[in-house]
Amino acid sequence: MAERKQIMKYLISLVSLVVVLLVLTPRTVHAYLDPATGSMILQVVVAVVAAGLVMFKAFWHKIRGMFGPSRPEPVDKEEQS
Repeated sequence: MAERKQIMKYLISLVSLVVVLLVLTPRTVHAYLDPATGSMILQVVVAVVAAGLVMFKAFWHKIRGMFGPSRPEPVDKEEQS
């Protein structure tokens, strides 16, 4: 049982070392970003913000109802007399 734990510790150490070396090793990347890519990224950001605002507005009354005081029920004039 102790031998098996040592083997597992060794394997975990070895895998961790390989992962760290792969992450820290610089790689050459050949990529081209044309001008349309910037406008596409900007369009995605604007769409996410707009969708968030619409969603916030859609749930505004529910959010306000959770944190705000509840409104009293309207009383009929017939019940008062």
